[in-house]
Amino acid sequence: MPKRHLFTIATLSALTLVALTASFRAPAQAAQQAKPMNWEFLIETDVTVEKVEELAEENWEYVGYLGVGSAGERVDETLWKRQAL
Repeated sequence: MPKRHLFTIATLSALTLVALTASFRAPAQAAQQAKPMNWEFLIETDVTVEKVEELAEENWEYVGYLGVGSAGERVDETLWKRQAL
């Protein structure tokens, strides 16, 4: 086998080893650095523009519309979340 082929095989083997080592280390480092986020949730009924501004000032984010609430057929409920303090 020519020396050129041996050099190419050795280089590819070394690069493969480096890539595999890096791929196994990355998830372990990410797991150590990642902290679970804790969320607070809030259900608001019949939200007005003023209420939305107040919620935004308190760092609440709109998650979605929950539908008609149990308080009556014209009472809409929305879900809000923020990162726990």
